[in-house]
Amino acid sequence: MNDGTFSPQVLYVYLKARFGAPNGPFMAVRGPGSDNLLQWDYVVAAGDDVLHVVGTNSWIQFHALTKAPLAADGASKVMEAIRSDLQRTGSAMKGARATLEAWTLVLNPYHRVQRTVADIATELRSLDLSEPTPLPHVTTSAVHAAYMKEMRRWTDAQRRATVLATSIRMLCPVLAEAFVNLVIFLLVRPDVRADERLYQDVVRRQIDVRVRELHITCQGLKQPVDPAAPQFKAFHTVMNSRNDWLHGNVDPKRLEVERILFDGTIPLFPDERPFLHRVVRSIARHAEPEQALAELRDIEAFVDYVKACMTDRLAPEVDLLARTEHFGYRTDTGKIGILFDDAAADFYVFTDAPPGKAAASAAGGEAPPPPPPPASPGGPGQAESGEPSEGGGLA
Repeated sequence: MNDGTFSPQVLYVYLKARFGAPNGPFMAVRGPGSDNLLQWDYVVAAGDDVLHVVGTNSWIQFHALTKAPLAADGASKVMEAIRSDLQRTGSAMKGARATLEAWTLVLNPYHRVQRTVADIATELRSLDLSEPTPLPHVTTSAVHAAYMKEMRRWTDAQRRATVLATSIRMLCPVLAEAFVNLVIFLLVRPDVRADERLYQDVVRRQIDVRVRELHITCQGLKQPVDPAAPQFKAFHTVMNSRNDWLHGNVDPKRLEVERILFDGTIPLFPDERPFLHRVVRSIARHAEPEQALAELRDIEAFVDYVKACMTDRLAPEVDLLARTEHFGYRTDTGKIGILFDDAAADFYVFTDAPPGKAAASAAGGEAPPPPPPPASPGGPGQAESGEPSEGGGLA
């Protein structure tokens, strides 16, 4: 196995410069995309000896098939021979490297925020927020003990719900803006993408203006986003609350919890209610779970509405990329694509397999790994989402 002497990139470029395209047996069953356990392999013969070099997603393996037993220092001598040969093949390696595409794996901010909000919402929906039945004025110690246990359960749930609902309400504007910025990045016109000043001007405009101008700044929209549409109005309402959450603005009218009359130091409440219940209820004021989840639904409806304004060809492409944790980007061409499938697999060799079962398995399975399956959409070039325009992107 490679001991870290060579990076996979350097070793692959060297082998390609010396021997051309990968020629090993695994190439015959390799899928066309990047969704493979074994990505490349070379078979190099020197007289009666054969060196098989296999590149996986995680490491490089060397298999020497020799007539005579390999000496104890044989592996290190192979590495040293390759190292010595690198300088001699420098010019050919430069040409081989020029045939490769340089992709940058990019974090998708919208996907990260969307997953975060979804996880928070799932926990919020799971909480038992039912209010205990108020304790009678005349009761028993056993009933009181059961009541206090329920009050502790309700109080803890209310406090947790407040944290979760507040998080959702603060993240909903971020989620909406992240989606709008993702759409602009994917579909912006080539002339705007090519001019950094123009591009920055577009992404720095007021969020509602950015949305209303999508059909102007971007390609691939079959109709403008209608500001009179209910989805846009609901989105705009959520966005207007962003500054209050971001800056912690104090507005007594907006943040009213309850109105109480006082005669000197005597409080007069608007209704009869156990004081403990009044206090616990106030915990979640302005962070009610129902309101937070409703705002999340409004943003989800807005996202669906914007995608409905796109062409039938591009809407599913944008949807696919929006649901991808990382996507690929070529800085030289502006091309965008999905480089890897969401499912990950690796290859290990077990030395303690039960009798009668193979030692080699894929990612913990019990049987030897089958030939790599046909790749799902996910390889650069073959698996890009959409046909890039001359200026990159998807449109």
